[in-house]
Formats: sequence, structure tokens, C-alpha cells
Amino acid sequence: MKEVRRPASTSHIFGHELDDSVDQALLTEAKNAWSTAQRFYGSSLYLLVSGVAMAFLGMVVFVYTITDPAKTGGAWEYAFAALRPFELLIFIEAIAWFLLRQYRSLTEDFKKLHRIYLRRSNYMIARRALVEIKSFEKSRTIAKELLSEDLSGRLFEGQSTEAIDHAR
Repeated sequence: MKEVRRPASTSHIFGHELDDSVDQALLTEAKNAWSTAQRFYGSSLYLLVSGVAMAFLGMVVFVYTITDPAKTGGAWEYAFAALRPFELLIFIEAIAWFLLRQYRSLTEDFKKLHRIYLRRSNYMIARRALVEIKSFEKSRTIAKELLSEDLSGRLFEGQSTEAIDHAR
């Protein structure tokens, strides 16, 4: 059975084991979300590297299999001789395109799972704040802010990104 590692970025939050069943359940759910998100991240990186490598491989195969124009008699002979390498290039680039599309899809899935992880971490921290902070108002304020945090990734009115700015 594969051992689940505690990520370094959350060790300060989940630094010690908890006895309470609710805390333990929240901790388990946060760990599960983290490990699932990490699996998706690793798979997406594999697809990215594979897609880029396949694209370069297609170009290399095309360059090395294309016929030398000096060895052919005319334009029609050269066109027919170059047809096979060109078809091979299209085929390999189609594979690269497919891998990169899968990378994009898996990256979106990773983002969703990472948001789930952040949300579950916020639940855990809010619960700890309510239990451990002596001032009820402070702990309630912290918990309320953590639970109301928008993790959807949507832009609010007036916000923009570089891609949107360049499109304008």
C-alpha cells in the first residue's frame, strides 16, 4: 500500500495528530484532497513534457526524412517525395496536440482539486480557531473569514488578467 506523505506546505497547519474525531476527519479529508491534487499535478506535468517532446520529435523526423531537392528531377517529383515526410509530420504533431489538450484538461482538474484542498484546510483552521483562541469574537471573526473566502478563481468586477488586457 502506498504511503501518503504529509506535504511540506501544510506541516505548520497539521503539525500534530489530533484526538478529536471531527478534527481527525477534517485532517483526513484535507490529506486526501492534497494527495489527489498532487497525483493530478504529476500526471499533468507528464503530459506537458510528453506533448512538447512529441512536437519536437515531429519536427526532427520531418527535417531528417525530407528529400533533398537537388536529388529530384522536378517540382512534381519533389512534391511527391515530400508527401510522406509531410504526412508523418502531421501525424506526429496531431499526437502532440492531443497530449497538450489532455494536459490542459488535467490542469483544470488539478485546479479544482486544489481549491477543494484549500477549502478543507480552511474548515480545519476555522475549527481550530474556534476551539483554541480565547477571545470568542476574534475566533468567530477568523472562522467567518476563512469560511467565506472565495476560492472559485473567478474575477470580480474591475479585476483583470494579462490575457484579458492584451485582448482589449
